[in-house]
Amino acid sequence: MKFVILLLLSIVPALAFFPKHDGTVDPGIHHQRWRHDAYTKGLFHNRPFYQWRYFTLRDLASNTYYAITYGAVYSSRQHPDPEIEGVYMTFAAVTHPANGGAPVHWVRYEKFDVKELVIEGDYNLHILKNKDFTLTALNNDTFHLVGRMNHPDHTWCGGGSHSCLPPLDIQWDLKIHRIFGWYGQSDIEEEALAVGWIQWDTYAHSSEVEGTIRLGDQPPIEFTRTPRFRAYCDSNWGVGFPTGNPPINFPWGWYYTQEASENKKNEVSIIAGVGFIATNTSIMGDVEGAFADIRVGTDIHVGVRWVRFWEYSKHNHTVFATTNDGSVKRFDVTRSAWTNVTDALGTASIPLEQNVVIETTHYRLELKMRSAPTDYVRLLFPNPQERVLFSDFEGLGVQVGANIYKDGKLIRSLANNNGGVEFGYRCPIN
Repeated sequence: MKFVILLLLSIVPALAFFPKHDGTVDPGIHHQRWRHDAYTKGLFHNRPFYQWRYFTLRDLASNTYYAITYGAVYSSRQHPDPEIEGVYMTFAAVTHPANGGAPVHWVRYEKFDVKELVIEGDYNLHILKNKDFTLTALNNDTFHLVGRMNHPDHTWCGGGSHSCLPPLDIQWDLKIHRIFGWYGQSDIEEEALAVGWIQWDTYAHSSEVEGTIRLGDQPPIEFTRTPRFRAYCDSNWGVGFPTGNPPINFPWGWYYTQEASENKKNEVSIIAGVGFIATNTSIMGDVEGAFADIRVGTDIHVGVRWVRFWEYSKHNHTVFATTNDGSVKRFDVTRSAWTNVTDALGTASIPLEQNVVIETTHYRLELKMRSAPTDYVRLLFPNPQERVLFSDFEGLGVQVGANIYKDGKLIRSLANNNGGVEFGYRCPIN
């Protein structure tokens, strides 16, 4: 078996030299399918697996954000681990008071047995017999989320009871209507399946949203299909997470901003993500994957993909770099303004400033993200491959400055405080 894995690791670079296209625009429901069987049967029957679907809801007028995750983690047959395996529901909130006070941020989890998850077709699912949590695709562009977190006996905190918040009855009933979506890894799924690397599908990164969220006994929070409210949807799956030593050098990063409009022709949405993985093989060294989708109305769309192998983390060798705009010239992320943040789970170091520069034949994006420690919630994701918890520090409502150039001429500039940014890695947990 080890020989087979090494063989696969050696041929994946060659296969990846031949991507079939530049990513899938507005991917259909099939691309969001549950992939547990493909990753854990046949040759891969002893592998662990995880998959989640992630959503953020934005009230751009009040600068308030909510994040919801439906996820499942399966341990391997060789190393069953009930501490890691389970179905995880996550609800997080970040509010920025209008009077300039300190943001309020919190996150709650509930965990259930994986047998409580029922998959229905490609996208649809429900959790628990009474279907307290459901996800339904009404068509390729419309998604219905229903949930109620009101199961105190299933409260999960990752770091133990000391890190738990008091129970809160949380309910949501939301319909999300896609404006823009993109899946940048659809043509390299077989290669990713072979090695188990994390996959990322931003199938509805700019969307309208309608419905309600209710927190405890407060009045329902109303969302309407207007530019005041927007939603973001993506999905991740695989065997392992970004990993290496020291872990802080092998993170993932997520960068998102938008400019909402009544007219799709004027909507702007920018999403980018990077991940860094140590393969622990002399064949490849370390691997960096970088993906981005840039939408400026219906006229400008630039999808960018860049996968590089770093030999001993010093010299990079491009495996493939594709775009629908000629060639990829640059895809760089820089991080600075490092600070320590402390919560009930411990202390971790994160960058408060992250810059992204992407350049293709005709277009150049300069994206600057500026944040404060109070913008962040720590989202926990169990990593079944290493049987540890992965900490994703997610900042919502951060300051963004973005410039988009075409052939050297500035064509669009954005400055707002509705950005989303992440820095995730395997940091120590109490």
